[in-house]
Amino acid sequence: MRRWFLSLYGLGFCPIAPGTVASLVTAILWWLVFNYWSATPGLQLVVVLLIGVIIYWLSILALKKEFPNGDYDQPWVVIDEFLGLLIACLPLLFWPGQWVYLVMALVLFRFFDIMKPLGIKQIDQQAPASAVILDDVLAGVYTAIILTIFLLAIF
Repeated sequence: MRRWFLSLYGLGFCPIAPGTVASLVTAILWWLVFNYWSATPGLQLVVVLLIGVIIYWLSILALKKEFPNGDYDQPWVVIDEFLGLLIACLPLLFWPGQWVYLVMALVLFRFFDIMKPLGIKQIDQQAPASAVILDDVLAGVYTAIILTIFLLAIF
């Protein structure tokens, strides 16, 4: 059960680019849920943040149980991509319906996650289980900031 959760229900076992595949599936799920759920952006924000906090803590617990030796950063662990993209897409709650902004969030997030600039690499190189998750959280935060600035500038 832990492996299925940490691999985002098997996506992490994709032989080619499991992190990108998990991010792409997350983007599609985001589009399906938030384009058709008619709740207010404020309620959606609360729900996403609550889900994010729950997934963060469950991920840490699952990593510690799955890897008692501390070798947490396995290529098939992609739940962190789900959480990072969830954060990256937060601005889209307030600018819904434009798939091009979702693609922009996906590309920016993958850039930050792969290149690891601006302190992301330092977090990624740390040993605790939380570092596996936090580097993607920070990539998501950077993406959300850039996306928000862009959307505020054009609207």
